[in-house]
Amino acid sequence: PIPSHPIPSHPIPSHPVQRLPPGVGFHIMQKQPDTQSNTHTGAPPDLPDQAAGQAASQPPLATRPAHNPAASFPPEVTSYLPNVGRESHSYLSFLSAHCSADSPVSLDPSVRILIFTQADPFPHNPRFLHEVASLAAASHPAASHPAASHPAASPPSGSHPVHAVGALGRPLADPIPLDPSPPPIPPFVPLGIWSAGERILRCDPSGAPHQPLLLPIATIWRVLFGPARSLPLWLGFTPGAIFALPAEVARAHPRAFYERALHNCGLGASADPIAGHAFERLWRYIFDASLGSGDD
Repeated sequence: PIPSHPIPSHPIPSHPVQRLPPGVGFHIMQKQPDTQSNTHTGAPPDLPDQAAGQAASQPPLATRPAHNPAASFPPEVTSYLPNVGRESHSYLSFLSAHCSADSPVSLDPSVRILIFTQADPFPHNPRFLHEVASLAAASHPAASHPAASHPAASPPSGSHPVHAVGALGRPLADPIPLDPSPPPIPPFVPLGIWSAGERILRCDPSGAPHQPLLLPIATIWRVLFGPARSLPLWLGFTPGAIFALPAEVARAHPRAFYERALHNCGLGASADPIAGHAFERLWRYIFDASLGSGDD
């Protein structure tokens, strides 16, 4: 299983991952520099997505191995990927590699919640880390932040019941109250917030009204689910593809499902393929099988 690593204190003590709440492990999906241009962000060719914080799960520029090799994280908590497919490619790569019964390296069974985030979640949710800490407290009654507020409530050393895939953050100001009987985590927890505070937005199968491009949502739906599951007339999604789910929900899909999504939906076409925008609208349906049987 993936080792339960404490957040490293070196060689970059100021790295934002250091500010994750106690009890939260992490895994960075690092996009490798390449020669593709990024027309979506206007970033220079050797730093696609990173400058504008568009791609998923990337550490800040100072930690990129191509620019500062000494600042790399241990290989146990870092995966290196080609710079394609936006955050969807990163998420699916992690899910395929670690989250199915037949994955090459199984996720530590002590992990109860998975949190998926872009490199910079704060434009989509300024209180992202506060909500991560709340999830940690709900998952593990002994998890709280700051630890000094509840010294007896800190989880055991090396225990990370919550696993953040690429979560980066800022300090938390408020301690999280502990719940001795936390409710079960639903199959999909939206962590993005829209301009008026909406957690779930609605779009039609073209992506309208929020996306001016015509998205291949219907085509990808058929690849993922086949004809047996009906595509809703309106789809609900969380802004920014930032969400959490119980680890057992991720484990419910076989690796072949994640591999099919990775390789048959157009995510490898470029650093910013249109399929990436379609997946942002489909994550809720990938993990909550009760949705999609009619109008959502």
